[in-house]
Amino acid sequence: MTDLNQADRKIVRMFLNTNPECLNDIVIVPAVKSVLNTIVSQLQSRSKLGKIINGKINGLDISVLGSNIGAPNMAITMECLKRCACKIVVRLDYCGGIQNEDQSISIGDIIIPRLAYADEGTSPHYFLKYNKFLSSSQLVANPHENMIKHHLGNQKIVLAKPNLKLMETLLAEGKNVYPIEVKSGDILTTDALFCESLEFLESLKKAGIHAIDMESSILFLLGEAFSIRTAAILIVSDMPGSKKHDLISNGDTIPDLINQIKKSIEIVGNALLKIDRMK
Repeated sequence: MTDLNQADRKIVRMFLNTNPECLNDIVIVPAVKSVLNTIVSQLQSRSKLGKIINGKINGLDISVLGSNIGAPNMAITMECLKRCACKIVVRLDYCGGIQNEDQSISIGDIIIPRLAYADEGTSPHYFLKYNKFLSSSQLVANPHENMIKHHLGNQKIVLAKPNLKLMETLLAEGKNVYPIEVKSGDILTTDALFCESLEFLESLKKAGIHAIDMESSILFLLGEAFSIRTAAILIVSDMPGSKKHDLISNGDTIPDLINQIKKSIEIVGNALLKIDRMK
């Protein structure tokens, strides 16, 4: 690990309640507490150090760290991880699915994003700060047509990409064991969970977007800026705009997705083992 100054150590201790040396170089980062608990239950030889839970998956030393929900929280998490020995970060969590013409999306599907539209408020600040390092990112018009029409929010947004090798390895391992449920697609990261109008969703469908979350774009962007390999594996927990599975308008109980989380952990474990052997 590169020698850290006192300010770096202070930042890690402030947010993670532990020292930088306590983290492993592979970190799994969920935002939702129930996902965190399921991941931790699958670790062997668990130990807790502040907000970090260390353990083993497939014999590999892994740290698990809850980011909490939203891009600002993910940015803080990544700022801490860049001050540690972290080399790989995989976000394992939930997302909202969008039914699209080119690919059927259902509750429980496991999506591995190819890229994320950064329609949140944190990425623009980092894009300005690190733009010369972000060679794989590009600016595009916001797919939300009313944002353009009314000159609101992000008129242009960054397309943030995961580490290609890590993403492809996750996808290959996922397709190998669960070929029906595992899918790849583009996602949009937003700050406004309760503002997913039908007009908004139609705009995303036109752009060929398959899912919505609140963290992945800033994870990918900062992964590139900080030279940390990042990827995401996301379980569809709701279908915004659908009659049966809309989180906001439908009163039905949220489906039990523990088995899908465990399948995702299996995929991550197999992929990380393969990545580790490539060193």
